[in-house]
Amino acid sequence: MTLSLSDHRRVQILHFLVPAFGKATLNFKASLIAVSPAEVLELNNLIKSAVPTGQQGAYEGLRGADNAGGLSFLGLWAGQPDPTIAMTEIGIPAQMQSEIIKKISQLANSRNDFKYQTSVDNSKNDASTTGQLSVVTVDINLPNPLTGALMPRTIIAPDVTVTTKPKPLKASPLISTKPLYKVP
Repeated sequence: MTLSLSDHRRVQILHFLVPAFGKATLNFKASLIAVSPAEVLELNNLIKSAVPTGQQGAYEGLRGADNAGGLSFLGLWAGQPDPTIAMTEIGIPAQMQSEIIKKISQLANSRNDFKYQTSVDNSKNDASTTGQLSVVTVDINLPNPLTGALMPRTIIAPDVTVTTKPKPLKASPLISTKPLYKVP
């Protein structure tokens, strides 16, 4: 069984406007059809355990890539229509790749609640600021062994990215972010 990535993108989840000298609390709750965070963490641990010891540092370093969203395996797979190529390049044996693909086929796209809360402190700036929160999502496709039809799986990465306009004028942090869920 082979797998392919059909889409690897950054998705905007919330837009905001905070007036000059103002503060705001941002709340986001959505019920999305995606793989659950618990299943993503299981997949992450499986892939991490398959990476050879000599490659662990390089693999962990991928977690901070902009297109990884806080998950090393998404950084590894970025730009690869066939993730098995990247897994081979980092040294994951073919037998473990089969186990990883099997695990992905068992992941369920189901409705999962994602909640997020943070605050924006624009109290030291004399201009309003607008911005957006976004996350990395990846769509993984696997052929159904019986029908050949593609079975999509959507993974939402844990890291939330914030962009603002204009950039804060003062040195104090405008917004603090935390992940949608924690990755050990």
